[in-house]
Amino acid sequence: GAVVGYVQFRVRLGSLSNGLRWLQQSRHLGGWFGLASVAHSAANQLVAILIGVGFGPAALGGIRAVQNLFAPAQLAVVSVESVTLPHMSRVNEESGVSTLFRTALLVGVALASLVVLTVWLALINWRDAIIPGLFGEEFLEFSGIVVPIGLSVLAAAVAAGATLGLKASRKGKVLAQMEGIGSAARVTGVGALQVPFGLSGAAWGIAVGSIFRGVTAWVALLRVGRSSQRIE
Repeated sequence: GAVVGYVQFRVRLGSLSNGLRWLQQSRHLGGWFGLASVAHSAANQLVAILIGVGFGPAALGGIRAVQNLFAPAQLAVVSVESVTLPHMSRVNEESGVSTLFRTALLVGVALASLVVLTVWLALINWRDAIIPGLFGEEFLEFSGIVVPIGLSVLAAAVAAGATLGLKASRKGKVLAQMEGIGSAARVTGVGALQVPFGLSGAAWGIAVGSIFRGVTAWVALLRVGRSSQRIE
């Protein structure tokens, strides 16, 4: 990813003083990006704690096993993000936020299609064979949560286009706020649904929270685009 970024940006090595000056100018942006990552990771840990405390380690292991079924799609999303961000940054600098929004939308649709075509249909159709084949017969009882977990992965893929757009437009504070809201929604959804509906409710809470995060991300990017147009 770093090598591709160097090529895409046509990077040329400069003086150390220029690099230090750039780091100083970007420290606040990096802080917001770091805060967004912390919020996202904290939500994942809180969800795991809620499920572990509410249903025990076996249920948490079942959730993790189903999430691992979608690992190839998640890895593909991360890989695409790493090589797409430099391109989107150049689009933002050269063509503005309007073109960046269209590029982000294209990326989101492409990633969502990738998840659907490569993983989603196969798991929905053959989950009863795949789960025991990979993890054992005892995990077959968790096949009922494949759909909500798959929806959460699909929502994350759609949201990736918007989060990349926010990063490319250097809107670190907006990204951190979006991740904070999305993380709170995910934790709240799991906590609210697991009590009346059990483990299935917790899985649907993850899905609902992920979808809400995706909607929030696109709304945030759209507002950034409209603000830029008013300034222009």
